[in-house]
Amino acid sequence: MGRFGVRLMMCDECERILLDWTSAPTNDARASSVSLLTLAESHTQSCPECASRSADLARLHAALDQLRDSTSQMEAPAQVETNLLAAFRQSTTRNASFIGINLGKLL
Repeated sequence: MGRFGVRLMMCDECERILLDWTSAPTNDARASSVSLLTLAESHTQSCPECASRSADLARLHAALDQLRDSTSQMEAPAQVETNLLAAFRQSTTRNASFIGINLGKLL
């Protein structure tokens, strides 16, 4: 605790909270950490290093949002799906025969 009973936050804790907050998938997950976020934001106001990390994180997420928006309608070529299905079928067949061989040894 700091002066006047105010909780102090360390830089590593602040960074973890900011990372968790920006990667939380839903508003429900975010709602549970609002008070921690307030502490982290307060910390960034008094810590230049964490303020810089927070700004970098905000720019990164803005860039990822732009990338997501600009590529949302893109589709992979049909050959990609064909190759993935062939690889999946091959690995499934290989795994099934491996399991069968080992199961035969146990019986």
